[in-house]
Amino acid sequence: MPALAAVPGLVKVLLTYAAPGIAYVINRIFMQSTGGSSSNSALNTAAQTTANSWATFLAPQSTAALNLIVVQMQDLSSSSSPTGIWTGSKPGTSGSGGAAFPSPSFIIKPTVADRYRGGHGRQYLPGIPSSSLSSNDATTWNTTTGAAIATAWGNFLGNIVTALNAAGYTGMSAAVPHWYKGQGRTWVHVGTPPNDYWKHTNNHITSGNVPIDLYNAVSYNDVVGSQRRRNHQSV
Repeated sequence: MPALAAVPGLVKVLLTYAAPGIAYVINRIFMQSTGGSSSNSALNTAAQTTANSWATFLAPQSTAALNLIVVQMQDLSSSSSPTGIWTGSKPGTSGSGGAAFPSPSFIIKPTVADRYRGGHGRQYLPGIPSSSLSSNDATTWNTTTGAAIATAWGNFLGNIVTALNAAGYTGMSAAVPHWYKGQGRTWVHVGTPPNDYWKHTNNHITSGNVPIDLYNAVSYNDVVGSQRRRNHQSV
């Protein structure tokens, strides 16, 4: 598959967690700058700062069974742009009871100006204690705890912005890039009748401008989420 198009000033932040019963859980966050540049060493520092920020804001919301083990930062401006990495151990610090992983998942909903098919971007946060569920309904979150987690995530994003600004970027904001928006599909006929079928590839932008939406708000869905199905998630 051809490489995705480079996006000037875009930084990918990859959070990798270890959790019981599964290999890894991953969150991908994109940050868009208006200028500046960085280095491998500066992004290493930013990754360390991000890990510490997760321990401050999100570890208290997560069970000890969830453990942040890697933070990677990659400047996507070009194939030779700098990268940074932190590896270690930042377990959750909530003393509340947990649940099977990766569910229940807490869904963060960044709001963007564009209204494209598929809705807003989402982050699925694992490891939230089952004690955070509503006492009246095991499929929804307690509103007080839900709001606290959403606030913690917003503070965490703010600290990533600060860390990347310190690494040399300017005007950094959380963003949703759209490499696949409006690109359609390519259908390929495979085999010969009667054992033939069609398969498709989702096309993506390989050069030129990539549409970017900046976050204008962060909220959450009160229904427990799953990455397998939308599970009554609103747009």
